[in-house]
Amino acid sequence: MKVLFSSIGGTDPITNFRDGAMLHICRHYLPDKIYLYLSKEMCALHDQRDPYLYCIRELGKMLNHSFACEIIRRDELAEVQLFDTFVEEYNHIIRDIFAKEKVDSILLNVSSGTPAMKSALLFLSAVSEGKLIPIQVTTPQKAMNPRVEEKNIRYNPEEEWEVNEDNTPGRENRCSRASSTNWLFEIKKEIIKKHIQVYDYVAALQIAEEMGNINADFLNLLYAANSRMKLDLKNMKKFLNCVPVDLIPVKESNYQMLVEYALNLQIKLKKEEYADYVRALSPIMLDLYLLILKNECGIDILKDYSYRNKKGILRWDQEKLQGDQRVWQALRRGYQGQFDAGRAVENGHLRVLCRELIEDENIRSRVQVLSDVEEKVRNSAAHQLVSVTKSSIQNLTGESPEKMMGHIRFFVDRYIGKGRTGIWDSYDFMNQKLLEYL
Repeated sequence: MKVLFSSIGGTDPITNFRDGAMLHICRHYLPDKIYLYLSKEMCALHDQRDPYLYCIRELGKMLNHSFACEIIRRDELAEVQLFDTFVEEYNHIIRDIFAKEKVDSILLNVSSGTPAMKSALLFLSAVSEGKLIPIQVTTPQKAMNPRVEEKNIRYNPEEEWEVNEDNTPGRENRCSRASSTNWLFEIKKEIIKKHIQVYDYVAALQIAEEMGNINADFLNLLYAANSRMKLDLKNMKKFLNCVPVDLIPVKESNYQMLVEYALNLQIKLKKEEYADYVRALSPIMLDLYLLILKNECGIDILKDYSYRNKKGILRWDQEKLQGDQRVWQALRRGYQGQFDAGRAVENGHLRVLCRELIEDENIRSRVQVLSDVEEKVRNSAAHQLVSVTKSSIQNLTGESPEKMMGHIRFFVDRYIGKGRTGIWDSYDFMNQKLLEYL
């Protein structure tokens, strides 16, 4: 069964002694059922003279074919130039036709109606994965139709049918399948842009990989962005080596992961992924505590007080730790004399050292805020089925997630940034380059 959906325009059903697009498609594709979409003006002509159904019936007699027809009236539709309106309505109508007729595909007349109507149908065909087949009809002159006055109640379909030259045997078939390839390519590009703008590089990459003839620099940069978001810095650098652009704000190996992790946290916050945000705090807090103690107290935990065992776990070096009474006694005070010097280094140990040894009140208070989040919110989010929202975080800690991120940025800028610009806009700069290459 063949089904045709057609908007009706001013050149339907016959103009200048030749078929309009709707009638010409019916003539050469012989659909079993035709859905005719009529705006306010076309409804008035249909009611007065019935030109559309009359010509379809006459064509059926001539070709010995039965055309079933259904009129979709839009008597109130006067604004016929609004593209978005037609996309939404046509999509709804076409879904209903599929459900009603149980067909695999539908023919679309993309040559009748207003530019907005035709564009909407071509758009829907482009995203339909072959289920909507766009048919275009060239004019007999192979150019724009000569300007004619809109049909009115004096239009006589019987006379027009009698002088229609397309009824002459051997007349050319002016129908062809419209190409939606360029439309689909542009649509996919727009979808990719939307994904990039919200930092969803996985989704953008899935679409980009399906597209042919896409900019190689763009694709390499998108692979780099995807690896970067996953903190896969090795692959990120591999793909960035293929692109003539410098994106990474901090390149020193001892700081790069910390900065990239902080940027990743910032993205989670922008995307309002609060549960992931608080669960991701502990790893960065360990590195921040180490950085704070080194810069504020001159205590290099990694170099002077700990070692990594065969499994890579950071553990206290008991001899070195107990050899420095300032650090050792600070830990003992924090744990009421019960600290075990043979344990793995934990965030809680470093929090104690920060609290006991940092003299700058501004630094102490910022560390305390982050410590409270890590203890009160992070543990709850990591070990319980709870909803983590902006308000729940603020209720538990008295601080907004944005203010917490501000503290992390403060420490990164204080110890690593040191006059560098563009660290916190780094992802947006990368997105800008992606869109330029796209």
